[in-house]
Amino acid sequence: MRKVLWFPFVLLLATVVVFAQSWEIVKQGVDPAINKCKFIDSETGWLVGDEGLVRKTSDGGNTWTTLQEPVADSEDWLSVDFVNVSVGYACAEGGLIFKTEDGGENWTLISDSYAADMELVEAITEDLVYVAGEDSTFLKTTDGGANFTRSDYAFNGEDLDGGLVFTDANCGVVISDGNGGNTWYTHDGGESWNFVSVGPHFPPGTISSRLYDIGAAGDSTFVITGYHYVTLLSQDGGKTYQRIGEISYDFVRNELVDIITEDIFYIVGDYFAKTTDGGETWDTLQVGSAQSMIDIEFVDENTGFSFQHYGHWKKTSDGGNNWTALLDWPGISFWGLATPTDNKIVVSAWGGGEISISEDGGNTFSYPNNLATGAMNHLYECEFFDGDNGIVAGEDGFIAVTEDGGASWTSVENPMQDVRFGTYNALKYASQDTIYGSGDDGLIFRSADGGYSWESVTNEGENDILDFWTFGPNDVVSVGDDGQICVLEPGDTSFTIAYTTSIGENIRAVEFNKNGVGLFVSPNGYALRAPADEDTLYKVLDPIEDEVYNIEYEEGVPDTDFCDIYDVEFVKDTTVYIAGEDGIILKSDDTGLTWSRESSPITSTIQKLSYKNNILWAVGQGGNILKKNIINVGIEKNENAIPIEYSLEQNYPNPFNPVTNISFALPKAADVTLIVYNLMGQEVREIANDHMKAGKHRVTFDAKELSSGIYFYKLKAGNYTQIRKMTLLK
Repeated sequence: MRKVLWFPFVLLLATVVVFAQSWEIVKQGVDPAINKCKFIDSETGWLVGDEGLVRKTSDGGNTWTTLQEPVADSEDWLSVDFVNVSVGYACAEGGLIFKTEDGGENWTLISDSYAADMELVEAITEDLVYVAGEDSTFLKTTDGGANFTRSDYAFNGEDLDGGLVFTDANCGVVISDGNGGNTWYTHDGGESWNFVSVGPHFPPGTISSRLYDIGAAGDSTFVITGYHYVTLLSQDGGKTYQRIGEISYDFVRNELVDIITEDIFYIVGDYFAKTTDGGETWDTLQVGSAQSMIDIEFVDENTGFSFQHYGHWKKTSDGGNNWTALLDWPGISFWGLATPTDNKIVVSAWGGGEISISEDGGNTFSYPNNLATGAMNHLYECEFFDGDNGIVAGEDGFIAVTEDGGASWTSVENPMQDVRFGTYNALKYASQDTIYGSGDDGLIFRSADGGYSWESVTNEGENDILDFWTFGPNDVVSVGDDGQICVLEPGDTSFTIAYTTSIGENIRAVEFNKNGVGLFVSPNGYALRAPADEDTLYKVLDPIEDEVYNIEYEEGVPDTDFCDIYDVEFVKDTTVYIAGEDGIILKSDDTGLTWSRESSPITSTIQKLSYKNNILWAVGQGGNILKKNIINVGIEKNENAIPIEYSLEQNYPNPFNPVTNISFALPKAADVTLIVYNLMGQEVREIANDHMKAGKHRVTFDAKELSSGIYFYKLKAGNYTQIRKMTLLK
């Protein structure tokens, strides 16, 4: 096998003592597991969620009080409705229905007679309440919950879980979210029901007629949302419907609708839109995140609240044009991390395409949003060449480039967009202009103009690629699924398979130090090491097993599976960190030969590490941003120390353009010559010819008049002779 992974760099000329402080949580998100909201005015609202969670605001969402803490293994509360500041109802799994008469401070179980999950509640007055749920369950009370009556209508055997709304005590519609387009309306308070299928309103060729939500306004106006962006309007109390707005044949949907008046309503799903003319025209809105919406509610034409997954809670006071955050920091998952300068940190998120930037060394971060990039889904990679030039990439072949430090972004067409569900999992700058990107099926793309245009690069590997390491514009290592490692060497036009690990596990990340030692980490608990000047990988970490590191898994029972590792980062030539699931962080002070576990302040997954300016940054799930100050003290310069043996070090940088440094050591004074040769063995330049004292020496070689290629440099000192190879890339 060709020697393709080993790139020896200049050795350290100093002894470095590394002292490390403990890990600090810079940002940590919150993600209350909520399911439904209800506001009775612009100031007062409630949220209900998993395991009986109830929260309330009395100041328009600025602060929230937890009225009822979640209780482990309790039923999830699925819906809530209030008729005034005091009286409200909630329904839950297991057929449970609750009532409060003091604004949610205390709740009374008023019904548990039905086994089916209760999904929807609609309170008309303090006494008149409708509840719907699984197994065709429709309940009604007229005495404030003292008694419930179940409708004997069959509802085609469907679960009533898509939506339930009434315009008054008599006129209402209930829908199923099954793939059938089934709706039922009543004009006599649920005494009788009429079935209406809206499936025929879905165009031929669409794959689903599933319904997701329904809203009501006025005396008889209902709006239903569904798959393929289908939106249906009824103006006769649910008897007939017409389709309004555009549709799509893609795998997209509208999941929520909120109606303010018969003309003004909002549709939320894979996009967010508003109409002020009953659906004739629509305006697209941006809430600042593409995280999926849990619920949305407007209390008037201007004031509205949106609740997205992972704690992205927002409020608008101008009809949806602008939104402000209601929580300090969302609990989203950060997958991308870049530290281009001492003071600039950039992170990108999974799920909603959000980006956050710090310009002051991490003291403050902008609230994560996707407004500048327009990313509508997962961003897996975030890379910056310097403080201005950066690139992000992710799902569906999305790429965006910035030249102003992230203030504005330009989305870029690229070949991955032609691959069905094509995703970028790996992205790396090789120079300011040359960038490599890859992901699915071993596809590799390269940009030679800073990310604005892309071309395919041939790769004999076919497995998904998860990370790159670049030594130069045409000197690249890729790693990915099934332990496959591919390389592109100077002069080659394609990537070739250089190595496939014997463990057969995916390689998630790769990092080399300046001495050419490479570390490869696996999501299945392996760390592999590529020693400089050797052509085999060998395993230096057995799978990180629970009995070694006492990692607790589900139900507190140690699992025999390995702990997933997601990233690796050198902070010095010999000091390296790896991190992964359960917040695990491991450190090695001997270039990966032995490891110790560090105390981590979090238990959620860490996805990415990056080192800059003596600070090691870590990001991951739960909105977590961590840092660790690594203080370098006691730097003992050994320039004047007498070496114990002759040595010729690898030039640095290598590859170079056009200047590089060559260092060597003499244990005693000697006549020294240092000569550069080309591949034909012809002398190119004599760069040293002198009698030199014992000690360490460094000379600079300027190759501006030479052409790109491989050269050799030969040191002769007394009886000592050594030859090394270097690469000039212009």
